Amino acid sequence: MKPAVITPYHKESLEILKRCHRSVLSQTAEATHFLVADGNSREAIDHWDCQHLSLPQCHNNCGNTPRALGALMAASQGYEPIFFLDADNWFKPKHVQLALALHQNDPTIDVVISGRTIVLDDGTLLNSAPEDVEQHFADTSTLCLFKRAFKSLLFWALMPNELSPICDRVIYECLKTLPLKLHWHNKPTLMFQSHYSNHYRLAGKSPKTPLHDPNWEQLRADLPALLEEFQSITGHQLSAEH
Repeated sequence: MKPAVITPYHKESLEILKRCHRSVLSQTAEATHFLVADGNSREAIDHWDCQHLSLPQCHNNCGNTPRALGALMAASQGYEPIFFLDADNWFKPKHVQLALALHQNDPTIDVVISGRTIVLDDGTLLNSAPEDVEQHFADTSTLCLFKRAFKSLLFWALMPNELSPICDRVIYECLKTLPLKLHWHNKPTLMFQSHYSNHYRLAGKSPKTPLHDPNWEQLRADLPALLEEFQSITGHQLSAEH
């Protein structure tokens, strides 16, 4: 198999991007890194061991468009499986190998979902969060998609921009309702840099950096109409109850 890792980026520092990229290069199972600039391309990345795609403008949808385009580019080149890794996150060395081994042992698995270690801005580590333990949703960077799951790749680009703050929740619900086999292994092979208030509350900490919390009140009000729009574009129906 030819694993690919897709990373959209916008205005992250080169140091942050290097940390992300090094974690892909350090995998015990070789993977090709696709970095996709969302309107703020870094020339230095042209010289990295990766495939670098530069989009002419920012799409303002939390990386959904560059994520989808990078994944489709990888799929068209015969890469499988496809992993996702947001620019401020990084993999532990066996992240890719573990997903490949699970699929080798059970080829009916279409989606592997890893666990994650949540990293706060002061370096505090949380080894679990309620949403992970209860499998309420799967963060995008925990996903590994095998070929039968590639039918979901367009969903990132086609969902309304207003849903992008909860894109991982939307995609997870899509994956659950498709005829696919999902497997959670729960080993924390993703290091997740958190900008969300619930993780700081769990740790009894105050964030020192800006948070990325969605506007839940507005989303709840708009969700039925947004999901109806999503269905009209994709033909895929989701319930607002989730």
